[in-house]
Amino acid sequence: MIREATEADRPSLSALLAGSPQAGRMVLAQDRTPDVFARRRPYAGSVTLVHADPGGDLMATATCATKIVLVAGTELTAGYVFDLAVVPHARRRGLAGRLLAGLEEWARARGAVLLYANIMDGNAPSLGAFRAGGYRSARQLVSRTYPLFRAVGELPPGARPLEDWDTAAQLLRGSLVAYDLVRPLDSSALRTLWSALPGWRPDDVWSTERALLGLWDYSPVARAVPIRLTRPLRVLSALASSASGVLPVPRLPTLGKPIRYGLLLGAAGEPDPVRRDASARARAPARHRPLPARRNGSTGVDEARLQRRRHVPLGRKAVARGPCGGPRRAAGVG
Repeated sequence: MIREATEADRPSLSALLAGSPQAGRMVLAQDRTPDVFARRRPYAGSVTLVHADPGGDLMATATCATKIVLVAGTELTAGYVFDLAVVPHARRRGLAGRLLAGLEEWARARGAVLLYANIMDGNAPSLGAFRAGGYRSARQLVSRTYPLFRAVGELPPGARPLEDWDTAAQLLRGSLVAYDLVRPLDSSALRTLWSALPGWRPDDVWSTERALLGLWDYSPVARAVPIRLTRPLRVLSALASSASGVLPVPRLPTLGKPIRYGLLLGAAGEPDPVRRDASARARAPARHRPLPARRNGSTGVDEARLQRRRHVPLGRKAVARGPCGGPRRAAGVG
């Protein structure tokens, strides 16, 4: 039976998502406690569907949120699909397809003409489920992970916490003009959007007249839990262990240990020192514990100036059902 999830489903949903890791260069599970619905709360319209067996146990789930996006410069209502998961013993029974059909019906009733999802490259079950549901691969996105040990450097002259939201919105619009699936944000909408992010703080955004960098500590929504590394990363891990303290090599995460990470919300404008150094003071806890920051594919932000900076690219595919622009780029946004 398919139904909408309720607050009473929180523990079961958290366990279901934790047991459905994403496979890429490293296999990652998610720790979504205590609020499994935190990821969908920033959206004005969203729904989580679940499939329960006759005994009431959850077998599968998927979530969809609607928002206004730009595709080839035209405003459209899109449905963003995420958190699709099926328990291993119930796969290949069509549950994912039924959930996607239910989300499509829900989104269509709210004016959506396009549905899309971002799927980690290598996640064969999810890719197969979306293809079977009529979705096609639309774009290849690249997300970069930067292990952060200790921020270094000073803020450049003129860098300050964000106060001018009009300039911030203008900078972001200018930097994302070549991208699809981004929101048409003015200053009020941008402020409302960022302020609704769980755990986001206004002083996590720094700006100058020409550049902007925002950091969102994602841990109130989720923590990533590494389950398995691919062979190249296992080799890198061994080299890192042997060269620790001698060479500037990255420290890879410990398997089974939750990772606190942050997202770079946006950076724009001409090259400016704030794009390299603002993260040095954007979040104080970053000074004393690892905080890998996943790069958003839409921001174009330069690599932050970090001690022992290294990155690991993670491939991610955007799959879409409905109209999508021509030879443009898709922003890896939620």
